[in-house]
Amino acid sequence: MLTEMSLKEALKYFMKGRKVLVLNEYDDKSISAERIEDCLPKEAKYLVDVPAVPNPEFEQAVQDMVEPDQNENDTEGDEQLPPPQTNRRRNWKKKR
Repeated sequence: MLTEMSLKEALKYFMKGRKVLVLNEYDDKSISAERIEDCLPKEAKYLVDVPAVPNPEFEQAVQDMVEPDQNENDTEGDEQLPPPQTNRRRNWKKKR
């Protein structure tokens, strides 16, 4: 017996090996029923948002890049850099 259900529920049954059909209704009032595996292309790549796996080595490398090295000369980072200079002309129009 076939019964209508949500995509989420249908995918659960499909993953358990059950037969799942997709019923499509078109503008001209015609309908078609296809197996779900025919609707999902095999050559496609499916992307899933999953939580990141913590990598302690990567986290340590990032910390080493962010935190200044204590062995370096401390006065090097204390200097104040001047603000960047801009070469913009104010209130000028491009000549044609």
